Amino acid sequence: MKSQLAILAHAALAVRDSPTDVDGRIVVESVAGEEAGGDGAATAAARNPYPFERDAAIVAEPTAGRIVTATEGALMVRASFKGRSAHAARKWEGESVFPAFRRFRKAVAALEADRARRVDHPSTKTSRCPGRS
Repeated sequence: MKSQLAILAHAALAVRDSPTDVDGRIVVESVAGEEAGGDGAATAAARNPYPFERDAAIVAEPTAGRIVTATEGALMVRASFKGRSAHAARKWEGESVFPAFRRFRKAVAALEADRARRVDHPSTKTSRCPGRS
């Protein structure tokens, strides 16, 4: 994301320094936690620190050069699995969490596949989205 942020900053400076008649302000904003639940983005949206309304946004995500107007979000969950630790020399005294984790991961993958088949948006009709036929 560092390169995208640099590009946004350079684009904002280019617009600022060009002889255009852009009527408004340009804000380059970067938030933390975007890939882990969006705490930074949610806070920025809810607590608008700017004394003006925003009319547009450019999100610098990699899209293979295509404009994307609607995307799916991400679901972040915290899961706990109970096991019993044991030394490798006496592993039979322990209980691995991996079988429970595999069942959990399989259920999440099934949910994701089902959602990819059912959920649709008019803007994604012509794009090739992973998991969609």
